[in-house]
Amino acid sequence: MVHVRGLSITHRGAARPTISGVDLEAEAGDLVLLAGPSGCGKTSLVYALNGMIPSCVPAAVAGDVVVAGRPPACTPLAELSRHVGTVFQGARWQLFMPTVAEDVAFGCENLGLQPAETLSRAGRWMERMGIGGLAGRSVHELSGGEARRVALAGALAMGARTLLLDEPTSDLDADGVADTCDVLLELAADGCCILVSEHRAEVRERLRARRFDVAPPGPEPPHTAPERAETPGEVVIAAADLSYRYGRDRPAALSGVTLELRQGEIVALTGPNGSGKTTLLRLLAGLAQPTSGSVRSARGGRPDLWRGTGQAAFLFQDPDEQLFCATCAEEVAFGPRNLGRACDPLPMLARLGLAHHAGRHPMTLSRGERQRLAVGAALAMEPPLVLFDEPTSGSDRSGWLGTMALITDHARRAGAAVALSTHNEELVQRFAHRRITLRSGRIVSDGPTSP
Repeated sequence: MVHVRGLSITHRGAARPTISGVDLEAEAGDLVLLAGPSGCGKTSLVYALNGMIPSCVPAAVAGDVVVAGRPPACTPLAELSRHVGTVFQGARWQLFMPTVAEDVAFGCENLGLQPAETLSRAGRWMERMGIGGLAGRSVHELSGGEARRVALAGALAMGARTLLLDEPTSDLDADGVADTCDVLLELAADGCCILVSEHRAEVRERLRARRFDVAPPGPEPPHTAPERAETPGEVVIAAADLSYRYGRDRPAALSGVTLELRQGEIVALTGPNGSGKTTLLRLLAGLAQPTSGSVRSARGGRPDLWRGTGQAAFLFQDPDEQLFCATCAEEVAFGPRNLGRACDPLPMLARLGLAHHAGRHPMTLSRGERQRLAVGAALAMEPPLVLFDEPTSGSDRSGWLGTMALITDHARRAGAAVALSTHNEELVQRFAHRRITLRSGRIVSDGPTSP
């Protein structure tokens, strides 16, 4: 179903090909893991297979590519999408309709299926992906993991027999990972041809898929645990009896949350998708106002009064929501310069492993590289409070270890309080001083991690 010979892709303005001389064969029933470090060209390969390159993403393409019996480069996307299903790295990129049920049905409707068939497929895949209870929910109110499940359900409902999945478990909790892997194994057993780009080790172990290295793996980075603070410093921010609703007729997204974040402390927020982690971070940052309760800073009252002061740095789950400069160097320098501080971006870019990309536009980087850039741009402002939502999702092992080393160094050197949400258990054990677990909008446990 997928036949690739001598494929090379050179993006517009690039000095050299992103991938070169790729040969790949995959047939019905095959489950293939696309492997390689961030920036090696996995997403570019997916785009060449689904026709996005060169139809939507300008690039020079050489070699022979046939997918589902069709050459993607000269097949209309509307025709190719009947046979090739795609889930993009950014799940929210493919959510179009107001509610979850409408969005899952969107692709089937575009295929011209009868309403009864559309409803049957959408309902079946919503239940299979564990989002049946979210049918009437606005897609704008979903957590990152919930949005990922909706994107998967919508793609699978269309019934394509060739599937291209770019990091399909990014942002998913353990149950979501297990459900997704089970579905993929069932589809492969049913004769689907599935190519999966994935960094998470537990996914690779569950799928036991044939591995295809888009680029050779790099050296394993050193695994050095941080120096843990013996005693945390002073309180930087405190929340008391915090509650929040996204609408009067909606259940509470947070209820009765009380916590303190202290200097030099790294706090991991864990819990299933939709448990309230993102909402809590947004309230602490002043990006939303609590329905009840309060958030107070030791440095200056309510967080919503901090805007433009550099006292808090926030990272969205999707780094593309906060990258807007013309080059990577400008992106790192933007925040400090707005605060009236001189900034040489090159040392930070070097720490991020992006020094050679200083003059590139951020949107030409891979998802993992963009994530690291957004982290570096936030930390360049030297904030005393760091609030990061899934700062390592979409990163390879080397990338997320480097990101956490940077965050740890900032917490120790600047005495910053750090709270970050994550589904990465190794990250929690290796880098966090404390874990707060949420479930259904409430804190169910709060305590130190093992030294």
